[in-house]
Amino acid sequence: MQKKVLAALVASVVAGQAMAITVVDDGTNTFNIGGHVGARYNSDDNAVNGKSIRGDSSRINFGFEHKLNEVTTAFAKVEWGFDITDTNMEEDSFLTNRLGYVGVMNEQLGTVVFGKDWSSYGKVAGWTDMFAAAPASGAASGFYGAEGDALGTARADDVLQ
Repeated sequence: MQKKVLAALVASVVAGQAMAITVVDDGTNTFNIGGHVGARYNSDDNAVNGKSIRGDSSRINFGFEHKLNEVTTAFAKVEWGFDITDTNMEEDSFLTNRLGYVGVMNEQLGTVVFGKDWSSYGKVAGWTDMFAAAPASGAASGFYGAEGDALGTARADDVLQ
């Protein structure tokens, strides 16, 4: 099991694309580690930026599932973003909490989620409401921008869905 974790960490440092690895899957319990490392080069100021508004900033996440019975599964996910260009890792801003929620999913009754998660609108519009040539916010819906909090389209700290 430790070889899988080490392989995932090494591969995530080398690879730029998102990836996930299942560490445990015994039919009842599942534990996944995922994320990616990302940065953008800005030719205007000749600098590399590790935080991006377009969703390609570095992150690591952990997902847990426990099958309660044949149709009901409890789950949780935590995700942190980090800036690979931040040289002062002692500051509180190095790791930022992106997601952190728990929930229960039932095949007949649906899903209930509580915690820091994308809004219901954001889960749909984040994939569908995109410009072919994106503006600075990256989406037509505006849920990536600062107005997403006021509109209820962004991530919410204490959501109950």
